[in-house]
Amino acid sequence: MNFEAAIFLMLTSTFHAIAEWRGHLWEYLGRLTGARIAANAGPVAGPVFYVLSALVVQVTAIYWAFWGREMPSEVWLQIIIGLRAGDAIFTHISPANKLSPNPGLNTAAIFLCEAGAIAFFTGLPNPLWILVGATPFAVLQPLLKWTENNQKSWE
Repeated sequence: MNFEAAIFLMLTSTFHAIAEWRGHLWEYLGRLTGARIAANAGPVAGPVFYVLSALVVQVTAIYWAFWGREMPSEVWLQIIIGLRAGDAIFTHISPANKLSPNPGLNTAAIFLCEAGAIAFFTGLPNPLWILVGATPFAVLQPLLKWTENNQKSWE
């Protein structure tokens, strides 16, 4: 059962990343936040920084959850809950994300369902580990806005 669950989570992570890559997520984030650093990231830096980095974090958490020392690791599963929910909510579903098209929005719903299923099957999750997983996605847009607002002082 664990092997199938891990493969399923890795596949949905990959499908989500492909949707974000094809939809130029970095350009979307640039338009959304006004951050030129994201909007002008280009066809190599954009996918690597904004899409591939999130995919690597998700797949690494899945690996440690299912093939780490304690299988499945409840801590890593809770981090996955945070990663899934954080990506879906802060990058795609939040009312602040009103621009269209929103790359990855379709698979964000799957991420929320997965987060709910993991929470349900592992019992009451620890909010601390969920927060650890969600934090990168929660801070991305404010960080991009801050970068744009302070970029002039760096020039």
